Amino acid sequence: MVDPELEFKIEKLDELLNQWKRFFHLYRKIQQPGGATPKEEHDYAELTTTFARTYMPVATRTGLKAEPGGGVLDMVTAVPDAAAVRDLSDMQRRKYENDWRTNNTAMNQKLGELQVLREELKSVSEFAYYGRRFFANKTVQWTTGAAIIIVLLYVVGFFGILHDALQGLIKSVR
Repeated sequence: MVDPELEFKIEKLDELLNQWKRFFHLYRKIQQPGGATPKEEHDYAELTTTFARTYMPVATRTGLKAEPGGGVLDMVTAVPDAAAVRDLSDMQRRKYENDWRTNNTAMNQKLGELQVLREELKSVSEFAYYGRRFFANKTVQWTTGAAIIIVLLYVVGFFGILHDALQGLIKSVR
């Protein structure tokens, strides 16, 4: 079975990861004196804007956890353009690159989880999948449980009445 929501999440996270790799590639080029063209410097600044605009919606929708202090938004805010890249000290540069790797690993891990889920869903029927999702809802669970209890009480009550009627019939026949 194909889940359109899952496919959307995988597609968006994969796009985000590709942009993240391009972002780091441009960062490395800018870091080297004379290594980046003005267009590449412009592309870097555009990517920081793109991440500021799109990262949180994608992260929220896919369930990607944001790292406090070293997250994607902190990185693109702290180093938004080529001038900021060049102004980084060695210590800041090491932290920045470490934060990039940490975020890259987290995004790849989440993408892997979603891809594994996609593979698992291939062998599941739509009826079973949506049935599980339906009954995973707490409201549905409580409502179903209450309905079952009510039905059981009526069944027990019916058999109690039937039992009393049959006992009355047996006593009248004797």
